[in-house]
Amino acid sequence: MKPKPIVSVVMPVLNPHPVYFRQAVESILNQTLQDWELVIVEDPSPRSAAEILKDYPDPRIRHFVNPQRTSLVQQLNRGLQETQAELVARHDHDDISEPERWRSR
Repeated sequence: MKPKPIVSVVMPVLNPHPVYFRQAVESILNQTLQDWELVIVEDPSPRSAAEILKDYPDPRIRHFVNPQRTSLVQQLNRGLQETQAELVARHDHDDISEPERWRSR
């Protein structure tokens, strides 16, 4: 059994922009603290995050797709249910995090 990550990043997604969503994911991948997981909770829409995420085969990225549209609150709650870390960060699908958002101790 692998150890739990230090930080779980919850990212709700709806109709991800092909540029901004990539930048958001890459900003998490480029963190100086590497002990994290990215929990993406997506509601169905014309564009799917799955196609973009194929370019990032990182096992720390976990992608969940709801069977039907929900609300932002429901997406966040689902993300919280899926997290493994004690610390949780919220990250929108068009946000960019600085590389040292979480500093190693």
